[in-house]
This record gives sequence, C-alpha cells and structure tokens, in this order.
Amino acid sequence: MKKYILVLLFVISCFLHSNAQWVINTIAGDGTPGYSGDGGLATTAQLAAPAGIVTDDSGNVYIADYRNNAIRKVTASTGIITTIAGNGTPGYTGDGGTPANATLNYPDGLAFDTLGNIYISDANNSVVREISESTAGIKNMENLYYVNVYPNPGSGRFVLSCHSESGVADEESDVILNVYNVLGQPILTKTLRSAQGDNTIDLSSQPAGVYLYRVISETGSLIGQGKLVVEK
Repeated sequence: MKKYILVLLFVISCFLHSNAQWVINTIAGDGTPGYSGDGGLATTAQLAAPAGIVTDDSGNVYIADYRNNAIRKVTASTGIITTIAGNGTPGYTGDGGTPANATLNYPDGLAFDTLGNIYISDANNSVVREISESTAGIKNMENLYYVNVYPNPGSGRFVLSCHSESGVADEESDVILNVYNVLGQPILTKTLRSAQGDNTIDLSSQPAGVYLYRVISETGSLIGQGKLVVEK
C-alpha cells in the first residue's frame, strides 16, 4: 500500500509541477461583443468574433476582428489596442489608400511575409489584401495584372498564368514567383517567363494545407498574390 501511495504522490507532484509553468490570461477583449476601446488597454476593448491572430517579430499581436470588419493591433510594450485596417463597415473599397480608411468584408485570417507586409484573407470579398509598410497603403494587386492559378484547390501541381491588364503577356519581362507556408517561411522561389503564359508550380512534395503565393516583377513590385490549397 505504501508503495502505491508513494507512486500516486509522485504522479500528482509531477502533474502539479508540469502545469505550474502554464498560466492563461486574456490579452484582448472584455468578453462582450462590440467594437470599442481603440487607444486604451486591449483587455478593456470590445471585439466581435476574432477569427485570426498573428504576431510580428516585436511581439505585437494582430487580430482579424471578423464581425467588426477590422484588423486590430495590440502593442506588446503597452498593451494598447488600435485599428490598423478597416473602418468597421463591411465593403470592398480603399485599395491604394490608407488601410484604416479601407473597408473589409469579414476578414478571417492574417499572415506576415519575411518583409513585414501583412496579408488579410478578406473572406466575403473573396480576395487577399496586402498592407505594405513601404507604401503605407492597402492593395489588391490583381488590379495590375491578371494572375490566374488552376486547379485550386489541387493535389500539389498548379498552373499559373500571368498577363498584363491588356490581357497580353509581356514578352520582354520575367516575373518571380515566391511561395510561403502559413508561418511565412519561403518554400519555393522560381523565375517565370510571363510570355510563356502558363507556368507550373509544383508543391507535390509539400503537406496538405494552405500556402500563399506572390508574383513580383524584376524590380520587386508586387503584381499578384493569393492562396494555394493543397489537398492530398
């Protein structure tokens, strides 16, 4: 009996010790759905169905505030919450302008790339929006080029076609394709000849999931972006 008691005490001690390291806290939202609190502590602010969260290298937290049609930021050093994109009204406006003046339509996901640009899954608008620090604006780069990827979802092999607004491929320029996983880590970089029309993206060696692709010009300008869904 003493043997079993000692074993039980040892198990309880290990359980308490392993769980003593973990503490749960609320970092944003007061538990009441709503849209308030910008400029104050995030814990006293109201959110409405937060659907996606990412952090940057400084520990700041970015929240896709789904039903508020906004992207909120909690600054790590102060705990202050602000709105960085979306004005609270559902819609699809603001490309090329200040992100806070743009309208989103139920954003449900966020991602960073290695350059610090923020990507928003603008769910009900069926687009991916970009907040670029270099331009201080929000963009949907499909306005510049027609970039099409098919089949999507796919088994891992996709075909990408890239044409200018005129619908004609630029015979003189190359474009660069970058593909990232959901952590923002690059998994594929490929130079494509836009005049070829169709180019193959091979992600068959990658696990099933969602990936982000970006097509940039030789000068580094973003000309197209979106999601690739790999199904196995």
